[in-house]
Amino acid sequence: MVSVFYSQLENYIAYNSNHVNAMGASVNAYENVDAVIYGFDLTGSYITTEFLYFDYGMAYQKGTKDTALSGQTGIDMPEISPFKLNLAMNYDYDSTLSLRAELIASDSWDAIDYENGEQVLDAYSVINLKATKTLGKHFEVSLGIDNVLDDTYAVSNTYNDLILLSTPNNNVMLMNEPGRYVYTNIKYKF
Repeated sequence: MVSVFYSQLENYIAYNSNHVNAMGASVNAYENVDAVIYGFDLTGSYITTEFLYFDYGMAYQKGTKDTALSGQTGIDMPEISPFKLNLAMNYDYDSTLSLRAELIASDSWDAIDYENGEQVLDAYSVINLKATKTLGKHFEVSLGIDNVLDDTYAVSNTYNDLILLSTPNNNVMLMNEPGRYVYTNIKYKF
């Protein structure tokens, strides 16, 4: 399935960090601006055999303000993530065993609203593995490893208006995703 979109935003309410006083208080910190957002996404599955199939998905979007906010020069919209790709190989045997290997990748996030606190984020790719086994009629056991290679990466950018944790000098803090994560789930159905 392919989706393509184009949106013209009139009077989009945008945060402008230039409207914060020396004490850190917002003074009319928001203003209206016209903007455009466009992009596409592509998703689907490809069945190769009775037991093996692939899932895929990719998405891209771009957003720009028609004019820069007052006192600023940048026109990139905030919170517009870069190109992302998901690929997964699935193996389902006899409805009792399921295996999944997944690759999640993202381009570098460099079209940013830097004047309002966004940061350039590096490209990343993460591998996740999961196995699920059904035992009898009532039990299901899953074992998985997310971020197999223990990479450091972030999927959410910073923004001066969205500060989750306070730091000295009110610096914007980037939150990385967890490192390697091993889990087991046991499910009982009745």
